This record gives sequence, structure tokens and C-alpha cells, in this order.
Amino acid sequence: MDTLFLTAATGEPRFQAQRDSCEKALLGRGAATVEYLLAERLSDQTPRQRRYVETLFGLLSDSGRVRFPGEAIAGAMAAVPDQVRPQLLYIASTMGDTSLGKLGLEWLTHDSLAVRCMAARLLGAYPKPAYAELLLRGLGSAPEVERHQRLWSLSAVYGSKDGAAPTEGGKSCGRLQPYLVDSSLAVRHMAIRALANCAGGDFERIGFPDPEKEKGNSPRGISWLTWMELARVIAKPEALAWSQKAASRLAPESRSFFFP
Repeated sequence: MDTLFLTAATGEPRFQAQRDSCEKALLGRGAATVEYLLAERLSDQTPRQRRYVETLFGLLSDSGRVRFPGEAIAGAMAAVPDQVRPQLLYIASTMGDTSLGKLGLEWLTHDSLAVRCMAARLLGAYPKPAYAELLLRGLGSAPEVERHQRLWSLSAVYGSKDGAAPTEGGKSCGRLQPYLVDSSLAVRHMAIRALANCAGGDFERIGFPDPEKEKGNSPRGISWLTWMELARVIAKPEALAWSQKAASRLAPESRSFFFP
């Protein structure tokens, strides 16, 4: 198994034929390969080998049509140390097996920050409307990297074909607005994406300030620049028309960024 894996994972172009042959053998061994990967290839690997572990799990899963790789990851989570769990959750998020969303639910409140972040990513990878409330819960007290990851997942949930339930969606949009003034620029940008998807492109649902009536540089505590970015992400005709009017409230250098 070591020979098959190390050969298949090599990046040397002259070994392409051997690489393909070894990969075919690994895939043909199915459950034995999964057992080997979990036992031998989750630590002390080169970046290429780590990436190939992810690739193999994805190929074995066949976009979620084959369940045993995901079931093996779920079964291994309790036994592996915390430093390995984020890797397994990340792999699960790339396999296309929607049944693995349950792992995100199970580990979303774990003590380890890295585990919580990857659990949140897993929920965003297989978005369901019910995940929105779970991702919002505790968002305000989460560390910066976790706030960013949860908002990324919320953006995916609200942007999915099912979106959020109508009643919950309206409440959630209001709960996202405080993150438009987050101390982290990365979190603010992700909050803009999440809020735009939460509103479903409905400009009126958010309630933008009137550029001709509002006074000051931060209507409702949110800068005109952030409102402008939100409008441009929504990108519907009403939002773009509003951004044309709001441009006058920006500093010249900021205005030229949106309207060169």
C-alpha cells in the first residue's frame, strides 16, 4: 500500500503511467484503501501527499454516490486527536457526500477552534436552511477566524437553491448587519456577501439609507463605503441605481474605485 500510495502521489511527470496504474489499484481496493489512509496517511505527510489523500477520498466517494468513505471518516472522528480532526472535516467537505453534513452539526461546538471552523465549513459545503440558525448562534462571541468561516457558510446557505425559510431569512438579515462594522476587514467583506444572499437580491429587504436625506458618514453606524459595497454585491438594477446616488457621499478616492 505504501508503494502504491507514494507512487500515485508523486508529481514527477515521467512517472505518469505508473501513477495512473497505482491510482487505479488504490481505487480498486476500495475499503482497504480507506482503512489504510485513515491509519497511515493523516500525519507526517508532505503537502502533496496530504492533497492526494483528499483527492483519493473524493475519487472513492464518487461525488457522494459511494457512502463507505464518508462513513469511515465519521467513524474515525472520535478516535483521532484534535490536530487531525480538522483535516478529516475538511476532506469530508470536499467529497460531495451531503450526508456528511451531520458531522458539521456534531462538531460545531467542539472546544478546538480549528475543529469548529472546519465543522462550520462542512455545513456550508452541504447547505441546508436549518443550518442558518446554528451558524448564527454564538457568532458574536466567536474568534475572528471562526466569525469569518461561519459567515462564509451562511453565505453558502443563503445562496443555495433552497435558501433560508422566508420567516427565518428575514430575522437573519437583521442579525447579520452588526458584522458590517466588525473590527476585521475580512469578516466585514464576508458579512456583505452573506447579507446580500440572505436578502435574496431584494434591495428593499435590507432597507438602504437615503443618500439625499441621511446626514453624517455612517448611517445606522455603517459607513457609506460599506453600504456601497453591499449594493454592488447585490448588483440588481435598484441596488446599482442607489449606488449611483450614493457615490456623492464617498470621498473622491473611494468614488473613483467604484466609478473610474
